[in-house]
Order: sequence, then C-alpha cells, then structure tokens
Amino acid sequence: MYGIDVFEGDGRVDWMAVKNSGKTFAFVRASEGVSIKDSAFSKHWPILKMNGIIRGAYHFFHPLTSDPTKQAQEFLKTLGKLEPGDLPPVIDVEITDGASAATVIRGAKEWLGVVETALQQQTGKKIKPIIPFGLPISIRTLLRFLAVGDKETGSFINMEEMSPMCRVCSIEPTSTNSTRFRKEQRVQSSRIFSRS
Repeated sequence: MYGIDVFEGDGRVDWMAVKNSGKTFAFVRASEGVSIKDSAFSKHWPILKMNGIIRGAYHFFHPLTSDPTKQAQEFLKTLGKLEPGDLPPVIDVEITDGASAATVIRGAKEWLGVVETALQQQTGKKIKPIIPFGLPISIRTLLRFLAVGDKETGSFINMEEMSPMCRVCSIEPTSTNSTRFRKEQRVQSSRIFSRS
C-alpha cells in the first residue's frame, strides 16, 4: 500500500488525485510541540474518510523545548477520537533541539506512553503509536533503540523523505504487531498539491 504525509505548508491537496494515483493512505500533521496546531488538519481529516483514504495523524515532536506529556495531551486533543480503520498515531522526531540522546529517548518514550495509555482508555485496545524511520542518522539511531531495543515502546516504520512537499511510503505487514513502512516512489506533487 502506498501513501503520503501532508501538513499545512503543502497548500491545497486534491484528495481524489491522491486516490487516483494509487495512494491508499495519508498521514496529516495534527500538531507540533505544545502550541502549534496544524491549520489544515481539521479540513483534511474528515475529507480523507469521505474519499475512502485510510487516515493517520502525526505529531512533530520537540524533545527539549516542550514538555513531552503536554505535547502528547495537545496532540490527543487535536486528534480527537480515533475511529475504526484509522492508522495509529505517529511521533515524528526529526530534530533534537540540542538535547542529548538520553533526553530525546526519555521524552519520546514519555510521549509514546501518554498516547498509548489514552488510546487504550478510549478504544479498549492496546494501540502502539508509530515511530518513523528515514530521519537524520543521529535521530535514526535513537529511534532504532526505541523501536527495537524496547519492544514495548511502539511500532517501527520507514518513512523516507521523497520531495520537499511530501513523503511517500508503503505499508508492509511484519511478523509481529508492528507495521513497517518503506520508501517506494516519488509523488507527482504537481498533480496533487496546489498553492491556492
């Protein structure tokens, strides 16, 4: 399965063009840090479902400049209730804010724990958030520890950056409960995005 991720900086998204291009899922940025709510999230979220595109939400994590628990709470507030068929939430750790490896790991684990607990209370199911792979090498090493070194932390995925406007990835089931994403192809962004 192929999909993309988007945020408000991508401008208007033609979701029918996304679907017609063979993409079956999309991740939309819901929040960043404690104070940034993606202004496009509330528009994209219901439209994805209406167009039959499997939807997922991600949070752009700041390990040092914002409290991890407050970030998780703000993300959950923005996300609202997960519905059947929605993908697990994603923590997008692309920067360190100058934090040490231990601080990044501790903060990411704290965020993951808060989100997983809230989702279990909401759904009655143990839903592990997704940890993307395909980030800068220093972060990649930290996330590999989170996903492989601590099997209770979260699912492990590969989401390679493919263009300045969006990322394309594929879902590939693994032998465990985790979901693995890997790079597949470049999005034809001129047909999907516009700056209006």
